[in-house]
Amino acid sequence: MHASALIGLLLPFGNLLAPFIIWLIKKPESPYLDEVGKEVVNYQISFIIYSLLCAVIAVITCGFGAILGIPLVLAWIIIIIIATIKTSNGEPYRYPATIRLIK
Repeated sequence: MHASALIGLLLPFGNLLAPFIIWLIKKPESPYLDEVGKEVVNYQISFIIYSLLCAVIAVITCGFGAILGIPLVLAWIIIIIIATIKTSNGEPYRYPATIRLIK
């Protein structure tokens, strides 16, 4: 589920849709998969909110604020890779700076 969010590099909102669909399919299989799915979906929703805030700042600053998007996207990619590696080793992973809307 974690790595599926990287589809967002190719498709708009793919970072949210892919993990969401996988979570809906897999959550009945185990409570662990349900928790992982909630964590991934919450992180992707948070990333979209932060991206929209960067876009607003970019508009207000006539484009200069767009520079904020570069570290945001790099952190997004790195954190997804870390989460994928940790969960593949059986360790639970909690994303940093996540707004937990789905409980």
